[in-house]
Amino acid sequence: MHKILVISTLLVLHYSFGQKNSVSAYSQYGLGDVQWGVNGRSMAMGGMTLAQSNALFFNIDNPATLSVVELTTFDLGLNNTIYSISNSQLAENIRNYSTNFSHIKFAVPVSKGQTLSFGFAPYSFIGYDIRSLEVNQDPIPNVAYRFTGSGGFSQFYIGFGSRLFKGLSLGISARYLFGDKERLNLILPDLSNALNTRNKTNIRLDGLTYNAGITYSFKLSDKNELVIGGIFAPTVAIKSRYEDYKISFSGGEFGNPIDTFGISKAESTTAIPMQWGGGISFNRYSNYHVIPALSFGAEIRYIQGSELLLPVEGNTWQNSFRYAIGASAIPRFLIDGWERSTNYFNRLEYRLGGFYETGLIALNDKNISQIGITFGLALPLRIRGLAPGEVKYNHINIGALAGRRGTTENNLIQENFIRFFFGVTLNDKWFIKYKYR
Repeated sequence: MHKILVISTLLVLHYSFGQKNSVSAYSQYGLGDVQWGVNGRSMAMGGMTLAQSNALFFNIDNPATLSVVELTTFDLGLNNTIYSISNSQLAENIRNYSTNFSHIKFAVPVSKGQTLSFGFAPYSFIGYDIRSLEVNQDPIPNVAYRFTGSGGFSQFYIGFGSRLFKGLSLGISARYLFGDKERLNLILPDLSNALNTRNKTNIRLDGLTYNAGITYSFKLSDKNELVIGGIFAPTVAIKSRYEDYKISFSGGEFGNPIDTFGISKAESTTAIPMQWGGGISFNRYSNYHVIPALSFGAEIRYIQGSELLLPVEGNTWQNSFRYAIGASAIPRFLIDGWERSTNYFNRLEYRLGGFYETGLIALNDKNISQIGITFGLALPLRIRGLAPGEVKYNHINIGALAGRRGTTENNLIQENFIRFFFGVTLNDKWFIKYKYR
């Protein structure tokens, strides 16, 4: 018997409330397509967050960085990704796209050097549709297969950062992780009197995870500082429930059920893998703005993916490292003599970065690594204060990420993608005591 496996098409089809998921075939493994650096500034700087302390733009990855936030801040983001998918057996690349809600989050200073933050952000996306054809020699019929998946995991979080003394800040956050992973596999023999098989699996997770962070700022001069930061998130067991159905049916893919011959239901716990990371950033300030005129840095993260054991699937992740570099600059405050410039483009914050991931997945003796470059802009909005002493800083964040994941070697899939992101950051000073009424 001779068998030939032909990958015929890959399509995205899942849409859900609040987000439209990944179109990646690799999102079928583990918890899906994990999201890093979820805000406009960090995405444009390679996903770098761990040592990025900033008075106006905050991140949720390292809660210790919240301690430097000076104004009540609202941050919202969206992104759209265009994919080009290739395989050695495909005659031409397949193109598709996905649009995702990125995040909504708030930061509220409760006292000098102490800030509370809360919000919602995705943890991972899942969405794929893979078809294959097994060609056999007579008298064995050909068999068509279809593998689809949808879902994803999200997180509500609350975090707190506090400056303990000059230079040192600590933070902690708790996250309620929840969501589901739905998988539907079809087996369709090319035989008139044969029954087809439908296997539907749903895995649902929910529970609390935690992480702690630290930053230390070294004052190099009146305008220059060096920041080091780190995070640690322990392995946490959360609730998991799964249901598995096997159904025989006749007709096409959406034919009538004949019999249910396998039902499995169970509740257990699933370990969310441990993570740690560290980063370093250099910041140069001016006398005219509260955020750095120049910032650049690098970081490393590690996720112990081998700890993840999902019901039915077992372990499909491996340990992985992520490396990122990034930089930002505001010409008006960086270049001497430009402080009073009225040129709008001199007031923008220009952002650039890059990253490399060794990959949480290994298939056919190949790590499914990922590499990309990022860039973006912060567009300041001019808003007039309504009262004496009122402080407002508002920005539109735009940017793009160009990346590649996987390979066409060993009959695997390579994904080239461009992700565009858009967001707004609104900063305001609350609880102003007015002298005159």
